[in-house]
Amino acid sequence: MKPCVHCGTTGRLHVDRAQVPHYEYANAIKPFTLTAHYGETGQTGLFGSSVKARVGIELRAEVCRGCGHVAWFVRDVDQLEGFARAGHGGVRIAE
Repeated sequence: MKPCVHCGTTGRLHVDRAQVPHYEYANAIKPFTLTAHYGETGQTGLFGSSVKARVGIELRAEVCRGCGHVAWFVRDVDQLEGFARAGHGGVRIAE
């Protein structure tokens, strides 16, 4: 394992799915996302129509056990690239 770039410690904690409180519902949590847009989820509704909802790019994290530095990682890079190609969520492909 590579040492932390800030303190040199090699120990890390892994957060597989970053989450935050969902303030609209008591005692609920939701995924912490890098960006999101309101669009089709890929599911079909009761009458055959496409279901629309908030679609976000979820994050995971690694935390240094020595200094607490947090490194964020996108859980699905292909989904983020799809956002960029479709012009969603303010994501674009860097030149």
